[in-house]
Amino acid sequence: MRHRLFTLFFVLGALLSAHAALAQKSADIQAAFYAGDLARKAGEGDPVAATELGYLYQTGQDGLKKSYEQAFSYYQMAANEDYAEAETYLGFLYTNGLGTTQNYGMAVQWFNQAVAHGNVNAEYNLGNLYFLGNGVKQDYAKAVEYYRMAAETGKVEAEYALGTAYLEGKGVTKNDADAAKWLRLAADQGDARAERHMAELYKAGKGAQGTEANVASMFDLYKKAALKGDPDAQYNYAVMIETGAGGLTADIDTALKWYWKAANQGKPEAQHALGKAFYTGKGTQRDYRQAWFWFALAAKYSHKAGYNDDRDEAAEHVPAAELDADAVQVALWRPTH
Repeated sequence: MRHRLFTLFFVLGALLSAHAALAQKSADIQAAFYAGDLARKAGEGDPVAATELGYLYQTGQDGLKKSYEQAFSYYQMAANEDYAEAETYLGFLYTNGLGTTQNYGMAVQWFNQAVAHGNVNAEYNLGNLYFLGNGVKQDYAKAVEYYRMAAETGKVEAEYALGTAYLEGKGVTKNDADAAKWLRLAADQGDARAERHMAELYKAGKGAQGTEANVASMFDLYKKAALKGDPDAQYNYAVMIETGAGGLTADIDTALKWYWKAANQGKPEAQHALGKAFYTGKGTQRDYRQAWFWFALAAKYSHKAGYNDDRDEAAEHVPAAELDADAVQVALWRPTH
């Protein structure tokens, strides 16, 4: 009976594997047919097909080997037909030196053409070039002009860029209310950076009326950004949890988990917080060697007053041989992302 069951399961497994292989083969055939059909249409002068095929080469999809050179060629074909999406992709490739020599001047040229044809992504990317001064004279006001064009159509990256421009007073008069307006729009679309900036506005009392509303909103936004992996948000979220800010229940165990996440991404304040926890034994077993390691990393990545002193104080409790070994680890340590 056992032999029969084993045979049955073996045959069933083989059939399932064969079915999966046939399904994959069928998918590969369909992908090859699709790519071939796009190539035929592109050769006949269809800019939409040429752009789609260029994107498949750029991303290595549908069985095509990734090739920025091939992508560039097909985008060029479509851009010569004044197809805005292809013009934008060409600008991207020129900006990043993919499939062609990096050339900011050519990127500006193609983004300008795409903007003239109404492409939102080109508006945002052209804004970036003006903001950084790549291929054009640096001009924050011009950058804001293009960011606004894209932001007004709901481009989340442009909403964030416009919000930070108002926050920093670059290209526009510094205005926290306008900054909050655009950052809120970006945050509502799930942009982690915008969520963190909005939380910081609430922290400064500039995001809502009333202290309780500010704290609740700040906590929610830091949490959202932290869950998306933003190390600054992870650190600030941990601080709120550790201290029980705004009437929250203090929870050192959860706070340490978030400090750990931020610390491993290279956030010095989180590294120092971990060092402090190990040094004092708060929420974890006291471990002077671990405390020294995290204090040393914090001092390496930040020049904040007191970080070196805390490192040196922890060193007094650690044998010299262990310090020498750990110093090598600190020198080799790199953030994870």
